[in-house]
Formats: sequence, structure tokens, C-alpha cells
Amino acid sequence: MCASRRLAVACYHQVVLPQGGGLSPLLWSLVADSLLKWLSKQGVFTQGFADDGVIIIVGKVLHILSDIMQRMMRGVLALY
Repeated sequence: MCASRRLAVACYHQVVLPQGGGLSPLLWSLVADSLLKWLSKQGVFTQGFADDGVIIIVGKVLHILSDIMQRMMRGVLALY
């Protein structure tokens, strides 16, 4: 019998900025800042580092977690 179950679901959305350009860090900062602020207001944990970001949702009921993640991804796509 399994007492503890863990599930990881990964969804990827990619916004590409030119690598190595002088404007890339500034553009990423502007995009990431507004995105991370919006996501945190939605009640999910977000983390941004360098040119990467992650949304972490923790819970016990898969369909609820899936609904929350779908809502977050629709919001990200609507913003960008």
C-alpha cells in the first residue's frame, strides 16, 4: 500500500528573446516582473531566475490542480 503519492505535471510555454543581446536582460526583466506579479496575485507560487520561470501548484486533488494550472496558462498566453 502506498501511503504517499506524488504527481508532477509539466507544461511549457516559450517566449524567445535573442540570446546575448544587450537588450535581452532588460526585456526579460520587464516581461518577467509583470508576469510574476500577475501570477502571485492569482494565488500560486512563482519563481523567476535569470531567463527562466516556474509556476508551482501544490494540492491533493488532481482535477482541481489541473483546473488551476489551465487557468494560469490561459492567463499567461493572454498576457503575451
